[in-house]
Amino acid sequence: MTQLDDIAVLVLAAGLSRRYGEGEKLLAPLAGKPLALHIAETLAAMPFHRKLAVRKEAGDELGRGLAGLGFQVLVNPEPEMGQGHSLALGAKAAVGSRALVVCLADMPYVTRGDVEALVEAWRADPERPVGSRAGGYFGVPAIFPAPVFAELMELSGDHGARGLLRDAGEVAVEAGHLRDFDRVDDFG
Repeated sequence: MTQLDDIAVLVLAAGLSRRYGEGEKLLAPLAGKPLALHIAETLAAMPFHRKLAVRKEAGDELGRGLAGLGFQVLVNPEPEMGQGHSLALGAKAAVGSRALVVCLADMPYVTRGDVEALVEAWRADPERPVGSRAGGYFGVPAIFPAPVFAELMELSGDHGARGLLRDAGEVAVEAGHLRDFDRVDDFG
């Protein structure tokens, strides 16, 4: 079993979903439950040191659902500042953990095995971040060691942590596991 009790996990769930159109994308039903709860339930079942989620507001339906799964819901009052701002909030809350796993709420098919593979790759080289690779895609889910938290805390804008993954290790993931949902058509 993969050791997780010194690692925090962060679900980014504060995006504006501009490509989705009207309504809250992360609450849109997929296989009978809100999109964001798929990855949240996967991660909630894992024994992480801390479970964090960034949301536009904590008291909305999704915020309550995440809290009910054991996540500390961090509020990003300025989601228009981009994913980097949400990552910075999560990194601040993760201080005291040896590493931070970052997942997106609109990637419902990431598996426990995918996350455990990231952690195992990081433990083999604990000074470097590790990202997920499928075909031409490289990015999150990713794990960032504590020494880069300060850099994560400085992020802003929509570029997220891409720059911190430049020299990262990588784990191969099935392409279907990294499918994200951006538009209404993606749910069909």
